[in-house]
Amino acid sequence: MGTNKENENQHEKRCAFVKEKQKQIPGSWPANDDWLKTLYQEYQQRYRSLDNLVWTISAIMLPLSLAPYVVLVNLPMPCLWQIGLLAFGSLLMTTCWCIAAGKLLYDNQKWLNRIWAIEKTLGILDFARPSKGEPTGPYTPLKLCDRKDIIKWTIFAVWVINVIVWVLLMIFRG
Repeated sequence: MGTNKENENQHEKRCAFVKEKQKQIPGSWPANDDWLKTLYQEYQQRYRSLDNLVWTISAIMLPLSLAPYVVLVNLPMPCLWQIGLLAFGSLLMTTCWCIAAGKLLYDNQKWLNRIWAIEKTLGILDFARPSKGEPTGPYTPLKLCDRKDIIKWTIFAVWVINVIVWVLLMIFRG
């Protein structure tokens, strides 16, 4: 996933590209911005669709990755190999969840960059992204990049906690 500086550079390149293409279209400005508005709506729909997909996958994968704990509790006297097998399944599910969510969040960032380029071209005020130098306080809404990072670090934290718990269960299994 790119850094904020790389995302800003991509954003600027997309803005310049859109402005250049718009200059090549003959006619007046009001007639020309309809295609941008259509693209804007389509990109917003794709962005929301991928965002919903991230949450849907998380709603499925989190319980599945924690299900081996339920199985472990129901075993009368678990052996080390049983704990190891359950730990492997749980960590595999959590890893798949991390990879899938990371890929979707990366793809979603591409749509967001395109949305920002169109917003800048059309002059739409972007409330989700404060300008540089603008004060950010407790009442400033979360930036979308911050939201992506929150999701990414939450999933990573679940994975790390899962590993720690399984290691502790293997050490203190009796």
